[in-house]
Amino acid sequence: MAEAQDPAKDAIRDSIAKTLLPLEGIDCLKPEQSAVLEHFLSGNDAMGLLPTGFGKSLIYQIAPAASGLLSFSAHCPKHIQTAKYPILIVLSPLMALIKDQVVEAQQFGLSAVSLCNASPCDERRILDGSFQLMFGNPETFVLDPKWRDMLQSTVFQENLVGIVVDEAHKTPNWGEAKKGGKAFRETFGRIAELRSLCKQGTPILALTASADPQTRKDIVRLLNMSKDTKFVEGCPNRINIRLSANRIKPTDNLSCLHWIVSGVKENPTEFGKVLIYCKEFDKCGAVWCHLKAALGDQAYVGKKVYYNCRIQVFHSQSPPELKEHILHSFRKNSSVLSIVIATTALSMGINFPNVRYVVNYGPPEDMEDMLQQIDYILENFNVLSPKYAEGIMQIVNKVFHDNLDLDDLFDAISDELSNDMEPSGDNHMPPASWVSLETPPEGVLVFPYDNENYDSDSD
Repeated sequence: MAEAQDPAKDAIRDSIAKTLLPLEGIDCLKPEQSAVLEHFLSGNDAMGLLPTGFGKSLIYQIAPAASGLLSFSAHCPKHIQTAKYPILIVLSPLMALIKDQVVEAQQFGLSAVSLCNASPCDERRILDGSFQLMFGNPETFVLDPKWRDMLQSTVFQENLVGIVVDEAHKTPNWGEAKKGGKAFRETFGRIAELRSLCKQGTPILALTASADPQTRKDIVRLLNMSKDTKFVEGCPNRINIRLSANRIKPTDNLSCLHWIVSGVKENPTEFGKVLIYCKEFDKCGAVWCHLKAALGDQAYVGKKVYYNCRIQVFHSQSPPELKEHILHSFRKNSSVLSIVIATTALSMGINFPNVRYVVNYGPPEDMEDMLQQIDYILENFNVLSPKYAEGIMQIVNKVFHDNLDLDDLFDAISDELSNDMEPSGDNHMPPASWVSLETPPEGVLVFPYDNENYDSDSD
């Protein structure tokens, strides 16, 4: 039976298609992108659960222009009818991510600005509604009376067409206190206040690459999203990634990372980029000191200054100039920088091409962080047969969706690695004994794991 015609849906789809016409290299959206955007433009709350690299940012980048076209339609959604110059607010958790998003939007031909460091001139233009996309963190929008008042101004009551919350899985993780403590960033739990300042019917779009069932419920509750919120989920399966868990003792002297030292020493230009995640600042420092000492003179290329060092550390307390250096250099294939040791401050939304290894020194905080970090591995590193990799990712997905703990994940992966499996074609699977991390293959997420001394509640 043919689908009944819906003039309102047809108008939205037509506006999206016309918005895409001048965009080089983008003929159409993926079905998941279309489903999220159509629901959002219709004035309804939506949540896009789409893997890293899937194109979440394209959804909100298209929204202002599509809204502008819709405003001329006889079937224009009510919340867009007054929007002569459609504006979209995007909330992101990290300054580095916001900076990336502004630059990307501007390269896309959009007028975009960050409220976090706006100049006086930009502030005047912001209040006048001159920008299509306005980025900021929750603290900026929730705590600054200037921006709260802005949302109630005539310009924004007429032209604001929606609010986007990027990396939405951090809303409950950071916005709510755990076990009687204080919330890490309490404004994440107050984002819903912004909705009360906007005109009635302003929709909200939550975007994330990872949110388990309970987190999804928490996001809906904290953002005051409608009971009719549409959930659109993309498959997170990556057939090119191998997972391994390596259990280490509390007395380990970081010898589990010696394969990185050997790889850099033997072939520094071809070894590939490595991201090492630690849960605490002191662990970052310990890993950096160990690798730097083990590499010796090879830790530097040329003069021994920080920008010639192969290894750097990125966390919230890193100096701004060092953060900028890492964000710029780690993207370049020709860069000296090949190893970055980081906290989760570097695991959300920032695009680093050609990352070959992702290592967790200690398990991630939760399955959501794990899925975020998996996606840094570049897609063209095919080292496993699809059948084997699919089996591993099925384990990950089951643990994630069934809310099992990380011990279950590591046990399941170890069992899978111990199975006898034959290599297929060109995709030769390393033997199960590879769990010892002697020489991990490219395209791998590794978990050196202290089973005896791991506290799942630590920061």
